[in-house]
Amino acid sequence: MGRTLRLSRPGNTTLTSAFLSYSTAFGDADFGQGAAIAFLLLALILTMTALQRFALRERGARRLRRNR
Repeated sequence: MGRTLRLSRPGNTTLTSAFLSYSTAFGDADFGQGAAIAFLLLALILTMTALQRFALRERGARRLRRNR
C-alpha cells in the first residue's frame, strides 16, 4: 500500500514553466538557465499570439479600406 501512495504523487509533473524559471534562477542560484527558460517561454507566447492573431484576423477589413 505504501508503494501505491508513493507512485500516485504528482512530483514535478504539475510544475509550470514560469515557476520552473523562478525556482531555477533563485532557488538553485542558476540565473543564466532561469533566464533562458523565461526567454523560451516568452518566445513561445509570442509565437502562439502571432498565430492566433493571424488565424482570427478580419478578412474583409482590407477590401473596405481600399474602396474608400
